[in-house]
Formats: sequence, structure tokens, C-alpha cells
Amino acid sequence: MKRWSVPLLIVLVVVSLVSNSLWSAPEAESEQDKVQALLKRIEQLEQRVEQLEGTRPQTIMPTYPQVQLRDLQQNVTPPATIPPGWKEQQINGMKYYIVPLQSSQVESDIKSVAPRLPRKADPIR
Repeated sequence: MKRWSVPLLIVLVVVSLVSNSLWSAPEAESEQDKVQALLKRIEQLEQRVEQLEGTRPQTIMPTYPQVQLRDLQQNVTPPATIPPGWKEQQINGMKYYIVPLQSSQVESDIKSVAPRLPRKADPIR
């Protein structure tokens, strides 16, 4: 064999292998076939959605029994009444009272709002 025959033989073998693989390759689908297949798939999915929506249970809002607050309201102490002459004020949302000191009813008003606490000298009864 001559020098040029071996490379030529290799080229011919490669060309024949490539050409055989091209002959056996599957044909590409046309664009129209792909569109038809996609439309068919969309129809199937729409039918499935309609079927699932038809079998879905209706949502029912739960009803809760009414809560009776009568027992709770009995345990709440009524708000303390402000004695006459006292003035309610606020600073930064905190309440404070201005108490007149020259009134004769101040002591009785204070006793009605805050009972007297026992002193250390007083015996505990």
C-alpha cells in the first residue's frame, strides 16, 4: 500500500459511518404536528380541571356558639368614681388627679376611694 491509501481509507470509513447514522436518524416532526399535539394536550388538561372543580367539596363556614359574658361581667369590679372636686388630668397618656386640699370632704373622699392601711403600731385584727 502506498502512503496516501491509509488516510484515504480512514476518511472513507468515517464518511460511511456518518452517512449511515444520518439515514437511520428519525425524521423531525413538522411544526404543524407539534401544534396539534399541544392543542390536544391543552384540551385534556381543561377537561381534567373541569372534572376536579366539579368534585371539589363546597366550603362551609363553621358556625361558633355565641359566648355569654354574663358570668364574666359579674366578676369585674365597677370603675371607681371620682369624688367631686377632684380634677382628672393626663400627661403622656398617664392619668393623674388634682385633689383640693382645703375642702372639708377631702378626708372622707380619700377614705371612700382608698381604704386606710394598717400602720405598724396598729395591731392586726
